[in-house]
Amino acid sequence: MIKEIRYSKKPDFIINLEKKGGTNYKTYQKDHLTILIGLEPIGKKKSMIYHIIVNSKMRYTASKKELNEIAIELLPKGTKYKIKKSFFMKTVSHIYQVI
Repeated sequence: MIKEIRYSKKPDFIINLEKKGGTNYKTYQKDHLTILIGLEPIGKKKSMIYHIIVNSKMRYTASKKELNEIAIELLPKGTKYKIKKSFFMKTVSHIYQVI
């Protein structure tokens, strides 16, 4: 079950992402995973895509099955996506909307 985390004040990491052009950021929690979803601009284009960042509190990242469940639950129906695991930070995974 994915639960939304509400903050009384906007955290600094969300403020920094919004300075770069992102919008509608929300934070969620599921078991040992912290999930951040928002709309981000693609390069110099004006179009926006969904970007989900999944961070694990354990020493390993989320499994493919967990990442697929998160994408299906949080992204709008019919949205195509790709999963990319971070090379340097082993506990972080990214889910990008494919246009």
